[in-house]
Amino acid sequence: RPGAAAAAREALPLTWRSGWGYLLADGIALLAAGAGRAEAASRLLGYADAWYARHGDMRQPNEAALAARAAERVDIDRGAAPVAAWRAQGREQDDAAALALALSVLEGLAAEVQG
Repeated sequence: RPGAAAAAREALPLTWRSGWGYLLADGIALLAAGAGRAEAASRLLGYADAWYARHGDMRQPNEAALAARAAERVDIDRGAAPVAAWRAQGREQDDAAALALALSVLEGLAAEVQG
């Protein structure tokens, strides 16, 4: 739905600035994987991996399930070698780069819905 996509695009920067963006990265990665955007999905997963590692935390079951589904989808579509490199690149992203990537995924999905 275009309205839902617009609301998500508006809310996402606020969520990221408040420090909670990492919680959405796995879900957006799954959306990206489903849309055939393997690189974006992998980079978002890597970003979330790094956030959890930096904070000595781990994904809760719902985030872990989203991440596993996204990773599985990407591996099927692309194979392990490029995915590992993209995920490593994602671990090096800062919050601003991860937010920009997440927004690009949502904007792409919104364009598909409207197109």
